[in-house]
Amino acid sequence: MGRGIETAYETLKDRLQTENFTGTGPVLLLQDTYSTIYISNPAEDIIRDAEAELDE
Repeated sequence: MGRGIETAYETLKDRLQTENFTGTGPVLLLQDTYSTIYISNPAEDIIRDAEAELDE
């Protein structure tokens, strides 16, 4: 079953701590944002695989 946009937003905001930046400069803010989005894709894959195993 597909995951909703609300769940994806929760993952980015709460679990991956999107709003906790490591610096204050523009480059550091972009780096934090891009790295969080980059790591969210494998995290979603892991979650999807785990849910599929639980459904079996």
